[in-house]
Amino acid sequence: MLLSFSAVALAAILGYLIGLLASLTKGGLRRGILLGLNIWLAFPPIVVALFVTTALSQTTASAVFAVGLAYVPLFARTMLNLANGVVQLEYIHAARLLGVGRRRTLRRHIAPNVAAPLWIQVTTSVGEAMVALSALSFLGLGVQAPSYDWGSLLGANLDRIFTSPMVVLGPGAAITFVGLLLAFVGEAGARAMDPRRWSGAHADVSETIPRENGPVDPLPATAIRSTERAVLNVEGLHVSFGSGGPRADVVSDVVSDVSFVVHPGETVGIVGESGSGKSVTAAAITGLVPPSGKVRAERLELDGQDLRGHGDVALRRLLGTRLTTVFQNPMSALTPTMRIGRQMVEAVRHHGGLSAAEATQRAIASLTEVGIPDAERVLRMHPHELSGGMRQRVMIAMALMAEPSLLIADEPTTALDVTIQQQILDLLKSAQRRHKLAILFISHDFGVVREVCDRVLVMYRGQIVEQLAVAELDAARHPYTQKLLAAVPDITRPNPRAIASKGPARRFSRTPG
Repeated sequence: MLLSFSAVALAAILGYLIGLLASLTKGGLRRGILLGLNIWLAFPPIVVALFVTTALSQTTASAVFAVGLAYVPLFARTMLNLANGVVQLEYIHAARLLGVGRRRTLRRHIAPNVAAPLWIQVTTSVGEAMVALSALSFLGLGVQAPSYDWGSLLGANLDRIFTSPMVVLGPGAAITFVGLLLAFVGEAGARAMDPRRWSGAHADVSETIPRENGPVDPLPATAIRSTERAVLNVEGLHVSFGSGGPRADVVSDVVSDVSFVVHPGETVGIVGESGSGKSVTAAAITGLVPPSGKVRAERLELDGQDLRGHGDVALRRLLGTRLTTVFQNPMSALTPTMRIGRQMVEAVRHHGGLSAAEATQRAIASLTEVGIPDAERVLRMHPHELSGGMRQRVMIAMALMAEPSLLIADEPTTALDVTIQQQILDLLKSAQRRHKLAILFISHDFGVVREVCDRVLVMYRGQIVEQLAVAELDAARHPYTQKLLAAVPDITRPNPRAIASKGPARRFSRTPG
């Protein structure tokens, strides 16, 4: 074990330094380092170790040096790849703009964000180094008598395998057990390094929102519209998360007692500031709440089918056909390694049993419907070849292919510029008319909600505090709704200011019928 840790320490120190040097340099030096690493990586580590050990004196120190040297390029390439991924992120650019030096940027911004995968590589490499050192000792090139390790024990007792098998099986079992143990240690260490595990990533959303409005009273029963022919029926929905780390026993409700319905052909908007619980509500409906979350509901139905307690296969079929989602960021919603056509036909072929030709024709028709010209060519393209607006159109086309009854649009225009936003909104409205879709539209922009929605649910601190028809928005009674409306720019008001919300925050409802 000591020899294995020593070999990996040598490889990690040299490899990470070389990888960092390559990531921070440019020009000929960088190309030279990359060329050397590529040549080095062309040879398997055990071959390099055998060559170095044979060339040097056949001692324990030589074996450790040879194995450490063999693993240097693996550590260097990992560090280079991780560092290259991090240095392109916005917070690194922000640090540079603030004048943070290269060393401090490396120490404070890059190193902590690559620590977890590097730790996993170190622990798994110790197991691999142990196997390599045992192999060298087994061949007589590593540890020599009177010293011994598991490899030399295997070599010395191989001729006794049939008479005393334990003298051979014992060292082999020890190597296997320690290798697996190190893998588990690496995984546990990486999880412990994740700050989200210990910082209460799912803390109570109400802790981040001022409590100036006092307690929130539940909506009266008359606020929920008739559930007859409802596409989506949500009643008494709660979503809770453990706070993580030392406070793992503390459970926080981020969505509490949410009830609403969505009818065929209706667009219902959920509005609220960031952290109010809009996207978590959508995730609970679609089954995308993380494993650490717990969803409870008195009623959660889609087209009359219960979404609670569905088996994985049944739920996937239901969510892949009757319910579809358009996500917020079109730049990351599509798999970058797959062509557009393959991604579009995957769900309909899997759930609908269509042939490849039939699915392709449906994909072409769907792309044409959302206004994408030359659909056949687009099917052959990768996501990086399309603009943000084109990707969002592709996402909408994918959503419409399964002919769903409910489409959840989770802030589908936030990442797009204003003109593309308008095109996407017009596209959603026309698709709704053609397919008689019910749409659950999530947004923080009342201007967008006024344009596309029939009814609005206002969320505050994980609860629906008011719901009313879009035509009655100006008559909103809840102070929080009034503040959101006052925050919308209005050229008719010379000095728009947010309305102060004081006193208890009661729930109100203005719904047709």
